[in-house]
This record gives sequence, structure tokens and C-alpha cells, in this order.
Amino acid sequence: MSPGEPRSRWPLAILTALLLICAWLALAVELRYPGYARGVPVSLLGYLLPPWLLASPALLAACKLGFLGAALLWVLRRALPWSAWAAALSFIALGSLYWENLPWFRHKYVVPALLLIGHALWSHAHLRRASARARAPAWAPTLYLLLIAQFYAQAGLAKLTLVGPSWGDGLSLQLWLEWLGDRERFLTRLLLSDRLYARAAQTLALALELLAPLMLLGRRARLLVGSALLGMHLAIHVTLRIDFLSQMAILAVFTYAPWERFTSPARRRTAPPVAPGPAAAAAATRRTCPLEHGL
Repeated sequence: MSPGEPRSRWPLAILTALLLICAWLALAVELRYPGYARGVPVSLLGYLLPPWLLASPALLAACKLGFLGAALLWVLRRALPWSAWAAALSFIALGSLYWENLPWFRHKYVVPALLLIGHALWSHAHLRRASARARAPAWAPTLYLLLIAQFYAQAGLAKLTLVGPSWGDGLSLQLWLEWLGDRERFLTRLLLSDRLYARAAQTLALALELLAPLMLLGRRARLLVGSALLGMHLAIHVTLRIDFLSQMAILAVFTYAPWERFTSPARRRTAPPVAPGPAAAAAATRRTCPLEHGL
């Protein structure tokens, strides 16, 4: 960080928020289904470790402690970049142990893991900066928003690829609402009352996922698309009672963060400044003369 470069607490605040969300997820990891028959491995650890070790509470506890310790060192800017990568990899290991012991797949660990990797890359830039309050490199917000946007876009493309446009016909949503829906909610009753409403909701959700990359176009697009995705998660949380709170927290942090205020502008090639004329130089001298300020 150069002496004249303005400082900001935002980079450290965003990193701290991300690590707190990840700590919340890490502490909630439990091996609830270790005795269930396992299918195809869904992570690298699933291929490398034997089943008895994947179901080991001791390994789970070691990964939790490893993440929490590395995250604390990361926030304190100690042992960079090793603490950053240790936190990211231990969190990925936690998610892998969780997935390998589930009869189904939950994706709430995917986006935090990707963002931890992005911040770990940023930690290398911190080594060349004098303060934790230095401005973020120009590529940082683009990378973070790209990681979030591609997650949603891939989800939308997967629906279209595996099912096709009929995915949004409303029938599947009504079946899920019949099974898991909270009938005390007005929105749940509305979606169940007419398949047209359910079709509109599913189509809107699919469109939002596919349009997520628009977040990269600028501040207004980021706020618009990010807010719409937050609304989608809130509707799912209210009607289906599926826990998306961690994903909502991450979306809020990375959507509403004032990236433009603390991001270092990209280097631009500009023409050399033109020397001021004699009259302008004399005026500048009079304005800055110490004698005129009583010094």
C-alpha cells in the first residue's frame, strides 16, 4: 500500500464476515448418517480415504479445530498465506466429510469454499501491502462475484440440461410444497391454489439463476440481481422451510459491500501531465505560500 493510498476497513470486515459464516457452518457439521450405504464418492476425500476414516468423529473434530485456528490466524494476518490456505482446505475437508456421510447432497458448503479460495489468493496480495486496511486489488470483486454467479448459472443450466424447459411447469414445486411446505404461510397456500402461480414462481427462479452472471456488469446490476436472488432464497426458506440462511448471508455481504470505495483502480496508461503556464504556477505559489497562513 502506497503512503498516499486511502485506507479502508472493508476488506478485513468482508473477510471476517465470510469466516464467521464458514465457522457457523463448520460448527454445525455432524456425521448423522455414518452407517448408511455409500454410493459413488462426491469429493476427492471420498476417493482417497477409506470409509471408516470418512466416518471418524476424531477426523471431523481435527478439521473443525484446524479451520477455526487457521481462520483466527488469517484474521490477525499471521502466517500468511499459509493460514489462509489452511483455513480454506480444512473447510473443504469438512464439507467433504459431511457430504460423504449424507444419503443426499447439500450444496450450502460450495459457495463458501469457493470464496475462501478466492480470499486465499487475495492473501498473497496482502503480503505486498503494509496494512490490513489496504485497498482490495481490482480483480478481487470480479472474482468473488464470478464465483457466486457461476454457481447459480450452473444450477440453472443443469435444470435445463437434465430436465428441459418443462422443469418450470409448476408441478414439481407443488409436489414439494405438499410434502414440506408450511401451510400456515400465505405464499405456500397461494402456490398450491393454482398451478399457474407455481409455474410462474419456478420460471422466475430459473430465470434468476440463468441471469446471475449479470451481477458482473456493474453496481446497479449487482444490487438488482443480488437482491432478487436474496428474495428467491427467502421465499424458499419461508415456504419450504429449507435452511438457506448461510447462503443468504453470503449473498448479502458480497452484494451490498461497497466494492467501488475500496478497490484499487486498474492501472491505466495516460498521457503525461502538461506543465502549468507561468500565470497558473504563480497562482499556485501564492495559494501555498506559508507566510499567507501565518506560518
